[in-house]
Amino acid sequence: MNTVTDRLMDGYNWNAAWISALVALAIRAFYLLFASHEPTFLSPGMDAELYRNWADAMFSGPVPNEPFYRAPFYPSLIAGLGAFFGDTFWPVRILQTMISAMMAGGLAFLAGRWFGTRAAWFAGLGWALYGTSIYFDGEGLIASLFTSGVIGMLILLDSSARKHWTFHTLQLAILAAAMCALRANALVYTPALIFGAWWAGGQQHIPYLRRSLILIASTALAALLLMPILSHNARYGGGWSLSTQGGINLFLGNHSGASGAYAIDPDFGPDWTQAQTEFRADRAAGRTLTAAEVSDYYVDRAISFWQFHPGLAISLTFRKILALVNWRELGNNRPLMPYLWHTQPLIALLMIVGFPLITIIGLVFSVSAWRKVQHFRPAILIALIHGLVVIAFFVNARYRFPLTPVLILLFAYGLDQLLPGYYRKVVARRVWILRLTAFVAISAIVLIPRPIQAINQDGAWQLHRANALLRLDRIDEAREAFIQLLSEYPNARHGHLNLGVIELQLGNLTEARFQFEAELGLRPESAMAWNNLGVVQEQLGNPDPALLAYRRAIEADQTHDDARLNLLRLLTRQASSAAEREHWELALSLSSEAVDLSPNDPQYAYNHAVLLAAAGLLDDARTELQMLLAAHPEFQPTHDALQNLNSQPQKIPATE
Repeated sequence: MNTVTDRLMDGYNWNAAWISALVALAIRAFYLLFASHEPTFLSPGMDAELYRNWADAMFSGPVPNEPFYRAPFYPSLIAGLGAFFGDTFWPVRILQTMISAMMAGGLAFLAGRWFGTRAAWFAGLGWALYGTSIYFDGEGLIASLFTSGVIGMLILLDSSARKHWTFHTLQLAILAAAMCALRANALVYTPALIFGAWWAGGQQHIPYLRRSLILIASTALAALLLMPILSHNARYGGGWSLSTQGGINLFLGNHSGASGAYAIDPDFGPDWTQAQTEFRADRAAGRTLTAAEVSDYYVDRAISFWQFHPGLAISLTFRKILALVNWRELGNNRPLMPYLWHTQPLIALLMIVGFPLITIIGLVFSVSAWRKVQHFRPAILIALIHGLVVIAFFVNARYRFPLTPVLILLFAYGLDQLLPGYYRKVVARRVWILRLTAFVAISAIVLIPRPIQAINQDGAWQLHRANALLRLDRIDEAREAFIQLLSEYPNARHGHLNLGVIELQLGNLTEARFQFEAELGLRPESAMAWNNLGVVQEQLGNPDPALLAYRRAIEADQTHDDARLNLLRLLTRQASSAAEREHWELALSLSSEAVDLSPNDPQYAYNHAVLLAAAGLLDDARTELQMLLAAHPEFQPTHDALQNLNSQPQKIPATE
């Protein structure tokens, strides 16, 4: 940029940029002020809670000796900020808010360079007032930082086409690596980034050989930055991948019961766990799979869905395409609209009008922008690639959110084209007719269909809020919230379960048992309800019903660790009690069940051998101890027991 006019235009763009950034910062601070008193903001649950717990584990312990299920940069960032500021959530929220506000300025500057000063104001203020951005900036989720990263990539691509191509290309490689460490599917941007960087080098008249070498070096730099994650996963069975969650996510978006928006497992429902999905894959294979093999198993299942149910798969994909441009923002971690209406109605209104407004105007002018503005083409390619990836998995607010910066730029261009301009040629009537036709057609697609079946937002919101109060240990408020929920929605999922947890904490054992039994009446497959019922029965002094409840919990979910530990503990205690009464058949049956339940723990096999000896079955006890010694030679009590058995078998110490 050497001309006086260009420098003057950049000055105007800077005005739009910094004012947009200030407006964005102010309205996000306004939202955080109101949200900071809301229980579901203080304890959001689901993915946000998962990241916070992961960050706490990183802060207090070593790197896990297992592959990363999700890309680890975001929890690492939370842990790092928490170590410095002493809190694991507010610092990242403030960081996200500040970066997003800066990106309002970045979009303003890009729109000014590409489309003119008036478009700069439209883009900058459009992002500043975009309700979905305001919401995600305050959440403990990847969506805000990831989308700011998309804007950063657009800025670097544009800058590399104007000056310092090599420097900006290397910066782009570093940012791309950070994006992949945030969310592994950022890898799919690679073709668009290489194309954009190559094209930008052509704008700077960089020779082909130099361009090739710099792009190879940049790719190597990005790979080098990601190597710690890749090598960690490869070492612990995750393959050369950034995360191992991709396979299950692909399957959840491509099976016969998939909705197209919500990550609901066909066997385990919306509350599926990683352990459950791994257990199912292991059972199907007949052996314990590595994390990479588990991911491959679910990729194969998703492909099989397309192979054997092509009609359903095409229909589902069509619904996803419609959902991608539908005006409704679908939240899969929180009922969005009830939460925002309760927290701050202004932000709810901004969310309602934001996406349809920018999408309708932006899509009408997308072809024109592609044809007339070369610098904009890499941005459109990135948006198209992201849209295809979202459709391949499932569509909801946070997964389509990274599309919106490009849509806002298109909106700014389109709005500028719609308004009169001093130096613009008069648009022919034919063009206006085409635009009007496109406007009507796109408006109908965006506003009319409901491709994803609606859920009970109010009931889901009440449950979400009651759960947040429970996590915050505001027990009296949580109890009142669950009672209110069940009075309006008696069949609310986990309503009776969590109310039973509260009654158990308050010591109301009879009421807790009633609530757990009510949950099981609605959902007899609930392992959590069976386990909690077992806990209540134990505290009521009913060991036999407790054993039955724990067994039912494990039948419902063989990965339920709490139920397994509770059953093992109670089996050991009851076996010891039966042995004291010399009910050897019962004692040995109970201890044998404990061995079968936890075959890899030598303690239970040792306890069983001790009971065999105490019952006078010395040969069986010796055989059991010898088998245990072969499997666990480092378990010292086995050596002592065998020595005692050979000399003084009656003195073998019984343990629990």
